[in-house]
Amino acid sequence: MSVSYLITLYNKEEFIAGVVDAALAEQATTGGEVIIYDDVSTDRSAIIVQERIAAHPAQAGVARLISGEKNRGVAFATNFLVDTASKPYTRLIDADDVLVKGSTSHLQRLLRQHNLGFIHGMTTEVGNYDYDLEKQPFTECFVIVNPLRRILRHAIAGASPSLFETAVLRKALPLPEYKRRTQDFLITLRVANNNARMGYINDVVSIGPSDRTGNNLSAALAAMFAEMSRDVALDGPGLPLAELRYASRRYAARTAKYFRRRGQSKLSPKEKLDLWRWQNLAWFASRQDCIARLTHTADLLDRDRDVMVTGPARPI
Repeated sequence: MSVSYLITLYNKEEFIAGVVDAALAEQATTGGEVIIYDDVSTDRSAIIVQERIAAHPAQAGVARLISGEKNRGVAFATNFLVDTASKPYTRLIDADDVLVKGSTSHLQRLLRQHNLGFIHGMTTEVGNYDYDLEKQPFTECFVIVNPLRRILRHAIAGASPSLFETAVLRKALPLPEYKRRTQDFLITLRVANNNARMGYINDVVSIGPSDRTGNNLSAALAAMFAEMSRDVALDGPGLPLAELRYASRRYAARTAKYFRRRGQSKLSPKEKLDLWRWQNLAWFASRQDCIARLTHTADLLDRDRDVMVTGPARPI
């Protein structure tokens, strides 16, 4: 069954040609459509997309570029694309991620074999990959026993390495349009909370740029953690209380670790005690207290980022 390949695009001229070519190669195998939404790029991204579509005349009518009237952000673009999609399966693609050739067919086969609504593989970075993509087995799929807990612990995101049943994906939308960093995390959080069966494979299915931020608790990563905390707080009223308590513990611990490692912006004694208390006692908190705690945790991370940005330069 065919797949909607959906690409959100804003100022990715250095990557987008390869991304579109790879999506068209996948479409030639699975059938379906390739839809690119350009969020008013100010570089040559849209022109390059048109050139790459024209370079594949055999797939005329399969791929199309939709240009926004004003910049509205990646969450709006995602909402729009998923609403536009017409195929039973969807692969959301970041505009700097190249899909591994043939990976969608394998994901689709395993998703159907295990009766899943969502499946994800691994992604890797250009230059950090030392084995042949085409020699991967794509045979073993692991069904996730507790998807919500796994997402809260490991921040599984539903972008390029993933495949959705379109109907399952639509239940997770719309996303708040102010989301800028963690829209993929919020999607998978909602898919899990809607009781969709989820699984993963240990094969690499997408390749991203080699300059992404690593897991070093940098300011950029702190900003992402802050937004993830707010994502969980946003959906907190509908999450199981046990998982909300777990998230409160985990994000308090992550925030404490951030401040210990950076050693730049100091917490007050009360803030340190609060973080310790939530790491150890959040199992007994009420729903509203957990939501308030997650919001406060995000505020602490944002406060330190603001100090870092406006104050003297400091090493990360």
